[in-house]
Amino acid sequence: MISRKSIQELLYMTWYNKSEVINMIMMGTDECPDCIEAKALLEKAGISYTYIDVLASLKNIKNFIKIRDTHPVYEEIRQGDGFSLGIPLLIERDFYTLDPEEMIHKLKG
Repeated sequence: MISRKSIQELLYMTWYNKSEVINMIMMGTDECPDCIEAKALLEKAGISYTYIDVLASLKNIKNFIKIRDTHPVYEEIRQGDGFSLGIPLLIERDFYTLDPEEMIHKLKG
């Protein structure tokens, strides 16, 4: 699971590569079949990541909602029918995607 670092601290480290190397962040929940599948795909591809369970705390939920409400990767979901939460979210520096295969292709080439 996640250490005591906040999501903002982790994002700062991925964006600016400060103090620790964080290859990638995945935000999701173990209650989501797509998130479980994404974790399996990343592990099979040998990609290390920091996992943030968005349902683990109110703080995680608030931080996720802030990203969901403002980031362009969620534009289609915000205009949709309201039934998609938009997880898993995978973040590597300034690259955000909802598609684990896209992230694997970006990192593995």
